Amino acid sequence: MNFEVIFFALFFGVIAYFIYSIIRHRGFKGAMFGATVLSSVGEVVGPKRGFMSQKLKVHVLGGESPTDRSVGLELTSSGPGSWSMTPIRLSTSETRRLIALLEEAIARGPSSASS
Repeated sequence: MNFEVIFFALFFGVIAYFIYSIIRHRGFKGAMFGATVLSSVGEVVGPKRGFMSQKLKVHVLGGESPTDRSVGLELTSSGPGSWSMTPIRLSTSETRRLIALLEEAIARGPSSASS
């Protein structure tokens, strides 16, 4: 076999798998999370730093069964000539742990930030 044939077979195999994933998970975001996006809950826009802006979006993700749900966090950063999306998939227990950590950070307040 020729190297070019192997290369193109692998290349088209990866493309075919990605297209299959987009169809299976009903869209690009679903393919990135590896699950169907059932709904979007909301978003938080971070402060701009120069020309860069960031958003954190929260999604409800479906699983194999109707009771198997998870939370998807979509971190989007954009600036002049650049854009990136980082998907983070959390189970229910991981989401509860993140909530507890965020609440602890708020409770500590600015006075203990320097400690």
